[in-house]
Amino acid sequence: YYDDEYWSRPFPRWLQDPQIFIHLKEFWVVLVSAWIWGDKWRGKLVYIFSDNDAVVDTLVREKPKDTKMQELLREFLYVVCVKGFTPTFRKIGTKTNHEADYISRVHNHDDIQAYAAKNLLPLRKRVEAPDHLFELHSNW
Repeated sequence: YYDDEYWSRPFPRWLQDPQIFIHLKEFWVVLVSAWIWGDKWRGKLVYIFSDNDAVVDTLVREKPKDTKMQELLREFLYVVCVKGFTPTFRKIGTKTNHEADYISRVHNHDDIQAYAAKNLLPLRKRVEAPDHLFELHSNW
């Protein structure tokens, strides 16, 4: 989520494959978020929090050994350049990440709003994350 917005939706069918590792799925979340909010981030320092070690390590060190993570990193850096923001990354604990984890698993807006109200979290507006954001846009 960002500011007063969030996106939540099931992954495209191809990304629901249980053979795809969780760190790749979580990197896709960062990438799609950058496409969605990158224009609002232009000229800003943006803190990106994740509870996934592999994602944070890749984004901080920029030297993944996994070829799929290399592809996602190149795409992310492409988005950073196109949208003109400066990302910085922080590893957080899973307990701290409870709101984002809930949003990633529950795709019903009313349920998400009820969860936010119950946990005294801000209510947020849902934004769309269309299928095309789950495609690599750069020509590597």
